[in-house]
Amino acid sequence: MSTTDSNQGESPMAKKKTGVAGNAKATKRKMLGGITGKGFLPGQSGNPEGGRLRKPLTAALEQIYSDPKEAMAAAKALAAKVRKGSVAHWQEAANRIEGKVTETMEAKVGIRVVVIKGDDPQG
Repeated sequence: MSTTDSNQGESPMAKKKTGVAGNAKATKRKMLGGITGKGFLPGQSGNPEGGRLRKPLTAALEQIYSDPKEAMAAAKALAAKVRKGSVAHWQEAANRIEGKVTETMEAKVGIRVVVIKGDDPQG
């Protein structure tokens, strides 16, 4: 018999390691940055600037109202609108001071249970 005859029962893939053992060798060297190479690198933060992201209007309002004089002027303008009878402004002021009013609801629920006897050997 030649060497090719002795291997006739084996497939060409039998010489290669397949399954989990073969995968371990193939995945030892992981590509940095994931599949595309553009992902996070080891030790790199997912949020490098830290904190939550803010929208431009929020940032502008925070800058304006961080000045106590501006905040007081806005509160006085709100109070003036309330004195003139604006319900929407009164509601906003009340929500800011006391918190939003929670609405409670009550529901009556009936449950009906139906038991169907099958082929129970004990019953």
